[in-house]
Amino acid sequence: VVALNVSVTDPITASEATQATGIATVTGENSSTIAVTLVGSNNLPVVKQIAGNGSTLMPVVLNGSDLIILGEGIVNVTAIQTDEAGNQQTVGGASLSFVLDTVNPEVSHFNATTPSGNYKAGETINLVATLSEVTASGTEFTAVLNTGATVVFTASSTGTVLEGSYTIGGTHNANPLAVTSILPGTVLDEAGNSLATTVPTSPTFNGIAVDTTSPQPAAIVLLSSDPISGSEATAPGDF
Repeated sequence: VVALNVSVTDPITASEATQATGIATVTGENSSTIAVTLVGSNNLPVVKQIAGNGSTLMPVVLNGSDLIILGEGIVNVTAIQTDEAGNQQTVGGASLSFVLDTVNPEVSHFNATTPSGNYKAGETINLVATLSEVTASGTEFTAVLNTGATVVFTASSTGTVLEGSYTIGGTHNANPLAVTSILPGTVLDEAGNSLATTVPTSPTFNGIAVDTTSPQPAAIVLLSSDPISGSEATAPGDF
């Protein structure tokens, strides 16, 4: 008999697949040899030879190289038993299947729902992050902006879109506004993989500029000597 380990849930992450207690368990006659064959999306077999031990659940343990061979997606598992005398079972082997998902979700891109323009201290800019995979409602992650501020992006419903808002601080300046780093937070995909911290190729909020720097005082200079005559005062360019 072959069964998924009770400590894993389908779809299965890389950490679950390579845990020391095994991705699956098999049982067979004492001193028998159980050939467990796994075939994934790459159509290449991974074969594990397990010693039968009666009713004791024996683990089927995978490693990182096995996961590369199997590939992402559905993995079919069969188990064929050969007893100590060399007799192979004559009925169909035990089987099961599961989905292998070892890829971390990531932020595909950022954008702003606030119109393009220049924004000053105290104003709020509404930002949106789109993920590569679905995450559950209420999950969140934090992005660090090039103004030094942080923004928490939250999923208001199950899906790929998370929203955040950024209120400009008194010393913040950036043109254009952009994301410099990502903290994964509580975002998980359906398999349980956490958010990758990779920043998208284009992390800028194009058209959004943050400017909190006050302009220099205006200067005025007389072009004529003081006191000024009527003709000087009305001549073009006197000030």
